[in-house]
Amino acid sequence: MKVPLKLRNDVSEKTLDAIARAVEEAESKTSGEIVVHIVHNLLPFESSRRRARRAFLALGINQTRRRNGVLFFLAMKKRLFEIVAADGAHEKVGALAWEEIARRITETIEREGFEAGVCRAVALLGEALAKHFPRQEGDVDELPDRPRVEAD
Repeated sequence: MKVPLKLRNDVSEKTLDAIARAVEEAESKTSGEIVVHIVHNLLPFESSRRRARRAFLALGINQTRRRNGVLFFLAMKKRLFEIVAADGAHEKVGALAWEEIARRITETIEREGFEAGVCRAVALLGEALAKHFPRQEGDVDELPDRPRVEAD
């Protein structure tokens, strides 16, 4: 996948490949779906949460069969991320678990860098989903594993 010009200073194709492999690995243990969506910047006066919710709905993450999809949203220029979970996943995993995962992601990004942090985020999200939504025979990958990138 070609990295949009505005994001080339933020993320490389090698990093996108590593994230896609992390998603594939995480989803091999759960029926849940994990989508990584990366944007260069937010619109003026736009919150990262609002933009993440908009992407969550636009990408159809709320429409998975078991309502167990999770979006990991990153706004590169603002250095912000959001975790948005579909109703089924949120009900099972719970707000406290998402907050703990966010704390651990922040620590990993600060200690090991962006790529390691995002791959760790995917792994942590996958572990949380696998506890409540283990992989079952006949499960279908409902959403692409490759990170979505948006120039703005």
